[in-house]
Amino acid sequence: MSTGPAFKGADRTGDPTALLAADGDHPNAAGHRAIAEAIYAAG
Repeated sequence: MSTGPAFKGADRTGDPTALLAADGDHPNAAGHRAIAEAIYAAG
């Protein structure tokens, strides 16, 4: 399962900045929530 849609939307063109930690590479709390919601929706 790809996390791309969770961070950039279904078309993968969205800006994921609000979901990333200050390092710009790892998810912040909102990013972890987006990943969890995507996993839940896929199950």
